[in-house]
Amino acid sequence: DRRGEVRLAEGAQILVRLEQPLSSRTARREDQVEATVFRPVRAEGVRALPAGTRVRGVVRQAEPAQRPSKGGRLELDFDAIYLDRTRLDLAGRVIAVEEDADREEKAGVGAVLGGVLGGILGGRRGALVGILLGSTGAVVGSKGNDVELPSGTILTVRLDRPVGIPATFEE
Repeated sequence: DRRGEVRLAEGAQILVRLEQPLSSRTARREDQVEATVFRPVRAEGVRALPAGTRVRGVVRQAEPAQRPSKGGRLELDFDAIYLDRTRLDLAGRVIAVEEDADREEKAGVGAVLGGVLGGILGGRRGALVGILLGSTGAVVGSKGNDVELPSGTILTVRLDRPVGIPATFEE
């Protein structure tokens, strides 16, 4: 195959897993966020990104909670994918947040992805209770509470523009 690259379209969604905890109380603007692709991403009939591919995010905005009335706020963008030694520019933002699917035994993953935008995301274990997601990709805590995203949190990242992936991972 001589095409050279696989295109992920604008609007494509990538599930990524946080490799570090994030808190609106301690995060600072421009902090880097390490994550990995949680599920392989397919495009054009081939595997474009294997699970475990490194993805870098950046904190665009972080505001700690102000008790009792104002919840904490975290705004994350994802700006790079690392394939071996190659860095690819990415423009993506978070559109959904869920607890680590390993703990959730895959229960509700489809439901979470299907209907959470703008809704309250209450994980059964309570780690993500009271988190709202704004249209800008901001994750907002309930009144007076900081946003606490434990390591292992699964984020759905939506691409704001297409990205070409070198076709080295074809099956």
